Amino acid sequence: MISISAFAGMKKLKSITIPSKAVRINDYAFQGCLNLKSITFDGEIQQIGTDAFYGCDAIEEVYINDLVSFSGLFLWTVYSSPLSYTNHLYYKGEEIVDLF
Repeated sequence: MISISAFAGMKKLKSITIPSKAVRINDYAFQGCLNLKSITFDGEIQQIGTDAFYGCDAIEEVYINDLVSFSGLFLWTVYSSPLSYTNHLYYKGEEIVDLF
């Protein structure tokens, strides 16, 4: 679990890997990380709290290794999802360019 506001406002944070044992990201965990560009989810994330990625406008890439758990992810708000900011989603290292 990643605690409430754990990394909030850390302007020097450019990339983060969410470890496989972290199944929940709590509210506001990365809020205001203005330079966060890349996020990697190593495991089965189950829930992302309210506005966990709010203000993370620099996110360019999101990497996931478990598409099934990510697609069933419970999100509290649109700003809970890092996908609200990026156009590049990677699954097991390959960019997803067409979902249909």
